[in-house]
Amino acid sequence: MALSPIRKVIYTNNTVEGFHRQLRQVTKTKDVFSSEMALVKLLFLVSERIGQK
Repeated sequence: MALSPIRKVIYTNNTVEGFHRQLRQVTKTKDVFSSEMALVKLLFLVSERIGQK
């Protein structure tokens, strides 16, 4: 019974790390953003696409 909360934290952490990896994968290929708002829009659209999966 003591492992159940630990497993939940591990699985949650894996999910968050996977999400961050996908965001980094998109932003890593872009060298320069025209503005900070362009980056925010890109991250929003990518997070929407990830959410649909």
